[in-house]
Amino acid sequence: MSQTAESARDWINSTHPSTEQLQNAAQAIQRKLNVHPSLEQADRNNLAAALQLVLGEIESQQYAQNDTSNTLTSTGAKPLDTSPLTTSAPDTATNTLDATPLGTIADPSIRHLEGLEKRAAFERLKAQIQ
Repeated sequence: MSQTAESARDWINSTHPSTEQLQNAAQAIQRKLNVHPSLEQADRNNLAAALQLVLGEIESQQYAQNDTSNTLTSTGAKPLDTSPLTTSAPDTATNTLDATPLGTIADPSIRHLEGLEKRAAFERLKAQIQ
């Protein structure tokens, strides 16, 4: 990361600028890029990286603002219950494993293979793939 971009990041992290301050900074960087076309490519890249950080922070702030203002009002959703969950031992009467078949085989000609017959069928399929 360029020194210019690092300075922009440090400024954002230390001062927590408002959206208006970020927009002013973005306009100043953009103006510098436009007014000074003779800047070396490395300087242009550094300014572009700083501009990207500032614009990203603007977008982040706008998203956060829209998210908090619209989440509860527009959807009618209730806030999450953040109270601690109570844990207790599981009820073994209702938490039993159901081992019954999930359904029936639709094709009655299909039969269950065992042992060597199963292995031979597997080898035939494996040979078809290779």
